[in-house]
Amino acid sequence: MHGGDVAVESQPGVGSAFDLVLPRLLSGREARGAPAGGYDIARFDLSDMIHCGAALRRIGTGSASFEQAANRMVRHLRDGLREGADGRRAAALVRLFRALPYSRLDPERQAIARREMAATLSDGQAPGASTLCLCLVATAGERKEWNSPRASARHRVIPLPRGGRWSPMVTRLVDDLGVDPERTRDPELFLDLVERTCNVFHVPEALSSPYVPDQDDFVRPYGIRSVLGFGGVLAAHDLYAVVVFSTVPIPPGCASLFRAISHSVKLALQAFSGDLSAIGLPRPTDAPNGRVSPNASAAGQAERR
Repeated sequence: MHGGDVAVESQPGVGSAFDLVLPRLLSGREARGAPAGGYDIARFDLSDMIHCGAALRRIGTGSASFEQAANRMVRHLRDGLREGADGRRAAALVRLFRALPYSRLDPERQAIARREMAATLSDGQAPGASTLCLCLVATAGERKEWNSPRASARHRVIPLPRGGRWSPMVTRLVDDLGVDPERTRDPELFLDLVERTCNVFHVPEALSSPYVPDQDDFVRPYGIRSVLGFGGVLAAHDLYAVVVFSTVPIPPGCASLFRAISHSVKLALQAFSGDLSAIGLPRPTDAPNGRVSPNASAAGQAERR
């Protein structure tokens, strides 16, 4: 109600840690939303954290579905994260993923998951029902095709098979979010993480980093300097992750404040943890009559993100 925040992490036999944020008194102009000019990502401070967290929670309150909330959130971060108080956008690309078991995906995404895992499956075999899959729910970026999940050629569905070979970035992201890659199908793990996981993934220098793929096709051409990710667990076998590709270096101190932002996103999305519309997205349209854009297929083929 007042823009503050409370987060708690607890582990049996270890103890509990509480984070309490009490906002300062805001002027009328500040209280209406993000500071004028957005959030300076290189100097992201406690005030920015409070404003951004409150804005993301309001987005959740004012949304009717997981998909709608996710789209509004990535757009808020894409538009709000800036280089300098009044500078250009700092986020070349912002994406929100949701991880769910294979059995809870719609048929189209199940087909994508099978295709992605074809090398490890026998003919006609399907992935295990509990195999987690990262599904791209919302995306906002510089290029037109970076603004539609359906236009993503390689990241619409990313299976996370137990014991499988994941990309270095996905492995690091999942690990930093507190999920043991060897226990992604363990129900006890998720019951524990629901209460305590809201963490941050940070690559301070993206250039030549083994954790950031597509160096020649994406990192260098678009001047990606840092990668910031945050996420957590909404419910048993239901995770979310937000990834920001920044053209401005993000200092570790600024990145650490996004742990509280992650908690705000979790609070906003948790109300929709039973909503699976986000993984049954409608086909993109180019007109009010709902006709499918003839360029949708071509965009998917040309798009490498």
